[in-house]
Amino acid sequence: MSLVKASINTSSISNNSNNNINFSGVSCDICRRRKVKCSRDLPSCSWCVKNKATCSYPSHSHRRRNDKSSQTGKISINLDNGKNKYFLFNSGKVVETGGEVKLIVKAKAKGGRVGESNEGLNKFCLYQTLKTDSNLDTIGSSSSDSSSGSSSPALGSIRLQSDYQQEQRYQFKLQTLVLLIRQILDNQPELTEKLNPFYECLKTGEFGSSGIKLKIFMSSNWYQVLHNPGFDTQLIDNFFNIFNPFINYLSKFHFYRNLQNMPPVLMSVIRYIGYQFTLNQDKSLRNFLKDLCLMELKKCMFKVNLVNCTSLLIFSYAELMQGFIKKSWAYYNQGCLMANALGIHLDVPSLNELEQERRRIIKSMVICHDLHFFGVLDNAQPYFHYMVYQVNCLNYKFQLPPTPHLSILEIVNAQAGVTLRYVYDRYWLPAIYHISTFSSKNSKNHLTFDELDKTIQKFTRMLDYCYIKSLEKFVQLGAVHNFKEAHKIIETNVIVFVLMYHHLILGLFSHYPTPTTIKSKGEKSPLWLTRALYGAKIIFNIARKCPKSYLIMHHHYLTEISLFYLKFGNLIDQELASEFKSILQSIYEMFLNYNEKFLFSNLSTEAFIIISKALGYNYKNGIVNR
Repeated sequence: MSLVKASINTSSISNNSNNNINFSGVSCDICRRRKVKCSRDLPSCSWCVKNKATCSYPSHSHRRRNDKSSQTGKISINLDNGKNKYFLFNSGKVVETGGEVKLIVKAKAKGGRVGESNEGLNKFCLYQTLKTDSNLDTIGSSSSDSSSGSSSPALGSIRLQSDYQQEQRYQFKLQTLVLLIRQILDNQPELTEKLNPFYECLKTGEFGSSGIKLKIFMSSNWYQVLHNPGFDTQLIDNFFNIFNPFINYLSKFHFYRNLQNMPPVLMSVIRYIGYQFTLNQDKSLRNFLKDLCLMELKKCMFKVNLVNCTSLLIFSYAELMQGFIKKSWAYYNQGCLMANALGIHLDVPSLNELEQERRRIIKSMVICHDLHFFGVLDNAQPYFHYMVYQVNCLNYKFQLPPTPHLSILEIVNAQAGVTLRYVYDRYWLPAIYHISTFSSKNSKNHLTFDELDKTIQKFTRMLDYCYIKSLEKFVQLGAVHNFKEAHKIIETNVIVFVLMYHHLILGLFSHYPTPTTIKSKGEKSPLWLTRALYGAKIIFNIARKCPKSYLIMHHHYLTEISLFYLKFGNLIDQELASEFKSILQSIYEMFLNYNEKFLFSNLSTEAFIIISKALGYNYKNGIVNR
């Protein structure tokens, strides 16, 4: 973690206000509602005195400001305020050797000169580096270039070199400083009183006449990672190779064709999700990418267009995979409102083929997203349940990058992804919708055991049919591309339906009543329980052998296995007890391994430990004790 030291001078930050004791600065509430000119006399205006009405003035002005501001949740940032300049420059030493890096807020001194104040510096520490996103910040020229007004290249395209000149400057916008000070306050709460005036000035974009100075000392590791030319490429590849094949909201053709002009909100989401699947992550860097992602999403929360809608839905699904259902649900609701406003559920023949394909991709995936929430939340009402029987036939050509020379493996990968979406829409969506509806209403139906058993067996036969049809489609694709490398790609997509099938079987069988008595020795387990345990073992083996294609659902299925054991542990044969204990310990180790490698949420590990304690198992130093 990068150690950052800072010092700040917050002397004489003033907030000037001139209040007239005879007149109010705003119209009274009655005149404002009547839309007439108010005399603004205090304590009552002339109209209210004449009509003997109770005159009251609002606590703040309702006039619209002329300055351009960007709304980011609770923080309003003035982007076009040119009075204050922020510069990060090297103090003469090479950054790669751990040299001093200063961030100075330049303001006019008393003599009218631009300078920096060195009085009353208070030292403190923070554990976060500066934001260096190319879409928000730009690199200013050096002291000699700034006077000539030369243009600045994008920050993301600059790599640290050993021959950096002294006082080469980097200009930052206000979003950077807001994030920086917020991180300081999170790590050093005792500095709230000293930094709060400066923080409030940052949020409003207004400063006093005194200069404010920040000195920042940071190691070059973070800096080199952020400015590595291959950093963004690696994150984009992670996103499209691991996340996008199974949660496909984007057309790869459209994305790469417009890569240079891609909106910052979508790029920030892709960078954050792509970094989640990077080994040896830096926790502070990951938190920083998430902060930038949330900032961009809040700025675009109420701007309805296809890119913002897609960004909200992708981020929502990524948070859902991490177990943050409450946050995911909020962004999903906003994304669905945008989708309805854009008419995603409608066919628009007048659009060109690419735009129609983009809308079909979103429509296909948002129905899956909708049913996922419907299955995990009791009170969730689906937005698009009326479209579960619609089959979206996607064109694999729009899942290929716009390059003249494509390998056969890229074509196979695109065709397998389109086949996956078709199979899911054609067979699995209706089945999952009916099963989710049954699960949500089962507690109120009061079915007898025989009625419940018949219903579960009917749904089981439906899942068997879906499973067989899914395998048929991929077998046909494998016959077209009959070579080893293509079969590996196809197998990766088949795994999705293998996991889904056994996951739904476990969910169905969990509706059986919990046994009230412990099974006696020598008594055989029910047939449905044997089948469920077989499915649980398959899920566990896939999770252990295929981590790359399994990462996005790692804790969902593993926790479900543990919950199933928790409910029906009394029916498990005695000879399976040792195997059961071994599986629980392996699942616990897998959780720890995922959390260490990919910094996944600890919620899954904590939930699993609680489940294990309920079963009578305790974990100490990774060892299962009972």
